[in-house]
Parts: sequence; structure tokens; C-alpha cells
Amino acid sequence: MENLDLTIKKHAAKYGSRTGNRHISLTSYQKIKSCVMNQSYKTGIPVYQVDPAYTSQAGKLLFMRTYGISIHCAASYAIGLKALGHLNQLMPDTRILTLIPLKAGDDWFKKIWAAVTTAFKDVRKHTFYRD
Repeated sequence: MENLDLTIKKHAAKYGSRTGNRHISLTSYQKIKSCVMNQSYKTGIPVYQVDPAYTSQAGKLLFMRTYGISIHCAASYAIGLKALGHLNQLMPDTRILTLIPLKAGDDWFKKIWAAVTTAFKDVRKHTFYRD
């Protein structure tokens, strides 16, 4: 599950429009999160909370065209792989990795996918769907 923290975003939009404030309300997210946590406690199935940064980009570039799924399904697949610790399956092509300098201790997932995202920012989403 995504570990979203919307408190800063909600307080920043204090004087925004009514509908905009309603869209970023924490109430529904907190209720769903508590229901999932309660069910996981009852059934004994663990729930992992993952930082969702760049998971939609990784899913879009790696899994959309391969499996013929939507961007949301691809992002949830990437979140699941990240939660299970299979980060080697979320690596882009090795040719891209040679272009990005990494230092020891860097958060390589965010750094690599930030560079890939800026490189592919002009490519439209519909090009990743199968014909």
C-alpha cells in the first residue's frame, strides 16, 4: 500500500476551492487505511507501506506495453515489487544506468527514475499502450 502523507498538501490548500479541498481530504484515505490494517491484523497477512515516488513512471516504462495493462495497474505492480524488495526487476535498461552517475549511499531508485522521467517527459502516455 502507498504510504501517502497528505497533511502538508491539505494545509497548503487551506483557502482553495471547495471541490479541490474535498479531493485532497484525508478522511477517506485514513478510513481505507485503517480498514486494511484491521483486516491484515485479523487475517495475519502483513501490509507493507511503500513510498510511491516514481512507481508510476517505472510501471509505465517497464510494464505497460509488455503486459498490455493500464498505467494504474502498472504502477500498482511496481508498488508491489518495491514492497516485496524486488528492486532489481524495477531497474531500467543497463544503457540508461551507464549515463547516470551514482554515489554510494544514494537513493538509487529515486535518482535513476527522476533522470529517466526527465528524459522521457515529452513522450505521451498513449504510446506505451499496445497496438
